[in-house]
Amino acid sequence: MEIARYFQEVELLLLHLREEGHSLSSEDLQVLEAWWDGGVPLTPVLAGVRKGAARLARRKRRPRGLRLKAVGTDVAREVKRAASRGVVFPRDDTPDVVPPPGGEIPWGLDDPPDPIAPDGEGGGYAPDEGDERVHAARIAEALAAEAARIADTSPEAAALVRSVAGEAADLGAERAYVRLVEVSRAFYAARLDALDAVPRGRLLAESRASLGPAAARMKPQALEETVRELALRRVMAEDPVLDPDRVLEILP
Repeated sequence: MEIARYFQEVELLLLHLREEGHSLSSEDLQVLEAWWDGGVPLTPVLAGVRKGAARLARRKRRPRGLRLKAVGTDVAREVKRAASRGVVFPRDDTPDVVPPPGGEIPWGLDDPPDPIAPDGEGGGYAPDEGDERVHAARIAEALAAEAARIADTSPEAAALVRSVAGEAADLGAERAYVRLVEVSRAFYAARLDALDAVPRGRLLAESRASLGPAAARMKPQALEETVRELALRRVMAEDPVLDPDRVLEILP
């Protein structure tokens, strides 16, 4: 797997779950680099981030935002759970950098994985393959049902959901959910850009105003990206026809 896609999928999930920001922080990037360098496949990272976010959301004093460091123990738990089952990840789910036998693995994992063999049949961290197939089939069914539900309301959105359903078997449940987040963002970004100049300008102005005094302290590019992200989220909220979280309950 390429590092750019690895980072992109984690970023898509993290920003969706924390409902703020437009990019990973420098601290998030450092944590993510450690996971990549440690050879941790993407699926347990996504599962740990998702479950960690749900755990933090249940707290009486819910922390503001969501940092990867805050869900490190959740990712470690998913890694250990996966490693204990001994099933090999597909190569497109595994970082190109795999720690050597006996190497140090982040988060206190007791037994480092064996290297991934060139033919893709080596050891490594792995979820229960049977469980993953079941979860992937369930999310594919849920996506197909969601596509049918919204077909009359929004044929375009329904077609996007069906496309993700078709990818679910290859991606697995966790990555299929992130893929749905990705196509949802693209769908609403297109809607935002399709607005006439006046309503789009009004929406962007209102989004900027919602930042208050903080807007004056932001660098121009960061301000522009933040304002667009806020506007995008408002477009999503006004018409949640393509809401990724409708299938969230299907995930284990």
